[in-house]
Amino acid sequence: MVIPVNLGENSYDIYLEKGCLYKAGELLDLDRRVLVVTDSDVPAQYASAVCLQCKEPVLVTIPSGEESKNLDNFA
Repeated sequence: MVIPVNLGENSYDIYLEKGCLYKAGELLDLDRRVLVVTDSDVPAQYASAVCLQCKEPVLVTIPSGEESKNLDNFA
């Protein structure tokens, strides 16, 4: 299932499908440098599954919690 998020030029799609992390390369353009951002409570195998499909993955793990999910913390 694809859920379009219509935000004008900032639109994007959300993919909901069992096992979609393991076929991210079919759904997304990963044949380039890709930033994969996860948090410390997400099982590492999820980010790994995406990174393995990227030509040049860059993995960043931030602390868990809503207070960590901001650009200042990422910087």
